[in-house]
Amino acid sequence: MSIAYQRRDKIGHQPATWRKVYILGANWEGSDPIVKLAASTANWSTSRWSILAWSTFLVLAVASLRQILVTPGTVGHHWDWSFPPSSLFYSVMLNQSSHVWSSQFLGYPYGYGISVLPVMGLIGFLGSSGLGGEVLSKALLLAVVSISGLSSYRLLLEITQPRQDNQLASLHPVLTQLGSIVGGYFYAFSPFLFNELIGGAYTQFIAYSLAPLAILSFIRARADARGNWRNHVAAALLLSVVAMSLQYLVLVAAIMIAISVPALGRGLGSLAKILLLWLPLNSYWVFPLSYSLDLTLAAARAQTPSASILQNLQIHVPTVIQAFVGTGYFTDFFTATIPEWFYSTWVFVSIGLVSSCLVYLLARPSRPRVALWMTVLVISIIFETGSNSPFGGLVEWVFVNFPPMLLFKSPQHLIFPATLALAILLGLFSANILRRHTERLRIGVFVILVIAVSVWVSPFFSGNLGGNVDVYRLPSSYVNMNSIISHDGESGFRVLYMPMSGSPYYLNDDFQAENQGGDPTISYSQRPTIVSDLTPNPLSKEFATAMEGMLGGTTPPSNAAKLLSLVNVKYIILRNDVLPNFGPLVGDWNVTRVHGNLMRLDGVRLIATYPEASLWENDVPRAPLIYAATDAIYDDPPIYGIRDWQSMSGQWTAFQRYSIVGTNGVLRTNGVFVDTNLTVKTQLFPTAKSFDSWVLWRGHDINNYYYAGQTGVGYFTVGKVVGGQRTELYSWWMSYTTNQTLWIRVISQGSSFQILSGADGEQWIQLYNFEDGTFSTGFVGLKSVGMARFSNVTAGDPYNNVIFSDDFSRSNLVQLILSNRFVLGRTVVVPSNPGDQVVLDPYATANASQGDATRHPIQIASKGPFYLVDGESFDAGWILDAPGTIHIIADGWMNSWVINAGMSLQASLFYGPQRIFQYGIVVSVLALAATVTLLIGDGFISRRISGLFRGLFLRHSNSISCHRTMTEAQIPPDG
Repeated sequence: MSIAYQRRDKIGHQPATWRKVYILGANWEGSDPIVKLAASTANWSTSRWSILAWSTFLVLAVASLRQILVTPGTVGHHWDWSFPPSSLFYSVMLNQSSHVWSSQFLGYPYGYGISVLPVMGLIGFLGSSGLGGEVLSKALLLAVVSISGLSSYRLLLEITQPRQDNQLASLHPVLTQLGSIVGGYFYAFSPFLFNELIGGAYTQFIAYSLAPLAILSFIRARADARGNWRNHVAAALLLSVVAMSLQYLVLVAAIMIAISVPALGRGLGSLAKILLLWLPLNSYWVFPLSYSLDLTLAAARAQTPSASILQNLQIHVPTVIQAFVGTGYFTDFFTATIPEWFYSTWVFVSIGLVSSCLVYLLARPSRPRVALWMTVLVISIIFETGSNSPFGGLVEWVFVNFPPMLLFKSPQHLIFPATLALAILLGLFSANILRRHTERLRIGVFVILVIAVSVWVSPFFSGNLGGNVDVYRLPSSYVNMNSIISHDGESGFRVLYMPMSGSPYYLNDDFQAENQGGDPTISYSQRPTIVSDLTPNPLSKEFATAMEGMLGGTTPPSNAAKLLSLVNVKYIILRNDVLPNFGPLVGDWNVTRVHGNLMRLDGVRLIATYPEASLWENDVPRAPLIYAATDAIYDDPPIYGIRDWQSMSGQWTAFQRYSIVGTNGVLRTNGVFVDTNLTVKTQLFPTAKSFDSWVLWRGHDINNYYYAGQTGVGYFTVGKVVGGQRTELYSWWMSYTTNQTLWIRVISQGSSFQILSGADGEQWIQLYNFEDGTFSTGFVGLKSVGMARFSNVTAGDPYNNVIFSDDFSRSNLVQLILSNRFVLGRTVVVPSNPGDQVVLDPYATANASQGDATRHPIQIASKGPFYLVDGESFDAGWILDAPGTIHIIADGWMNSWVINAGMSLQASLFYGPQRIFQYGIVVSVLALAATVTLLIGDGFISRRISGLFRGLFLRHSNSISCHRTMTEAQIPPDG
């Protein structure tokens, strides 16, 4: 064995010494087999090691996901998993990927999610080409786990191995490989990736797997003193791929900036060059996002108010101890998977391993690379723990006052930097501790490290991600229904799934297990559909909620299909295999009741019945997606609430004509009254759930008021509730029956009260008089226990002047649309503004021809003013290129344009950000072609661009670069 001597760095104030090292690969005849193995592997190339590492991670991935892989079906039905089962849905996905506006869920923009469209299009293309959901979803799981291990292994290899110009470059290459494999093993099977895979947002875990490669390419670009453009191009390309998740893009960029700090000038120069290359590559999403940034931020703030963010920071963040070992999540599936009998062992091993790693590295002389990743770990823990952080107040302030933090409204994304830092510190620790032992002992130490990491990540090897993610199949019933719908030659209609849940609760059957999460057959429905839980636009969501509450509630009006026709619903799919997990019918869903409701609706007929669902068709003439409204109702009623009333508790709806229905709650007037003559029409329902129907007066709050009305079934009672305590003043058996109309009249004068009842609101019978001074003023209210109907509320003063009256004929938008006043395809409800109320042209027309999701050619013909209505969610990005138009909200949530003058022209209704998106695509494609050419080409162009970069960015930093290169050459492998 040959012997070489190499200089050892000075430690503390001791003089530099020399140590004996054994150069592997000299003469190994007759040596120990372990030593021979070490000698042979010492001469392996990095490519050979990389193949070994990737193969190992792939085999481990198969072992960890074995149960999911062998179970027939597509991975999903949990949280954000969105891989549909068949090519039909992938064709829709592919089509959606070319637009920044989706027609699903009453229409919504992708906003800051545009960067997901390329990977969405790739998956859609592969799925529609015949691979199917089963192959794609399972292959993606294996690819993400194995690539995560490989990418982090390569990053660790770059960090742990010495510089090539360092005389320590040939020292123990096997150890740097093994240390990198240990760190990559943890990153590939980390608790965070486990939770991300269960969470199901594929852009997140794909970005996780590629993020280390983006950081690696930046480190190489920064270390290249010659300014080689190839490294910068590779970094820009990888950073562009990571941009599919803006959260990861921001975090990776932050880590790159942190890496730049030790050599700030050179680091920022590399970042600037990468940015110059990156920006045109990402023009497809940067351009449209910049175009509508204000609107996107406003919508994001509306959907995620500060109170919601602060709540997430309190209840959906890990503790400091959890963050210390890389666990915690919005819901920590990882630790919940650990068996109780094993939990104490897991805690001991994981905390012990991390503590040993950190203590060992901190005990070593100061090394810049260790300090960098220690800093990343600490800062990440501070922010990911939210209100549990030692600096919780500062973290909350940053989240509320720094707009980019809207990207991290779900703070689990901030766990990524800590996970990467733990993997790198573990790799540094492993490589260095292995150096301190002989070859024989190194094998044992390596095995101990692998066992410790295996215990740390053990939940990953349950075989099915702890049973959280299911594998499902599409029943033949849905295939048949989709076939019927797809063969319908009509275009432009919508399909309504009941319950209207994009993220339902799945019931166990032969095709799926009991679970809850996104339903890709809804998200990628072949025809646009409507949901009440995932609709992004708040106004549209309120309308969808009202529609679901009406159709799924008790006895909807017979003309309720008119509401379906307003939004162009032709087919209804009533599902037997799911329950709503969000929305108005949670806990009150009854598929038998909804089936009966649909049977009673005018114009709705059953056309097919299957075990999992039934298919219905709406024959009521439907409003076109785009039409000319020649009749306007100038009103601004609430979509779902009840005008002039406040719901204090329970559920209150105004879907019945001229009445409202209350369920277990109290409804009060906005105003307060003193001396009044109050009359109210009440009615109990013919159901066992209908009990009390009370009229309240002089109410202060939900626990203080006078009341009178039917109690139970058949009794009339009068009393008061003070501080939540009920005192009954009068009770008499009246032989009332359910569904019987009962009028109640209350005359209040000071502290004197007269209570009367009647059958028709004209003839009255005095039932009870009393004196009481508890309440001298207050609101008028209605109270139901169970279910009750109320109508015709009138309050007059002592002089018989009406001061308040409501027959609930115009309570809300839904009721207004169901009235005879509203004519489908001709009438529009617009906010009341006397200056805009003009005589409309009754013969105006607007006929839309075939377009796509973001562009509609329209032939307009009118001799006077009218309203152009587009039946999708209001968005300021929609533009009508006709002269003198004003964009307004109509029908509570739709796009509409005021056309103030007659015109005859071919106009175009288009979504503005789509055009910017298309321009950006052109720039991105050209940039991609140029960068690929630069990567694979050679010659005049490459030399000119390389020279240009050197001239622009390296002229000023040559001396700094040389100095830093000489300095960093002294950094040993553990640095």
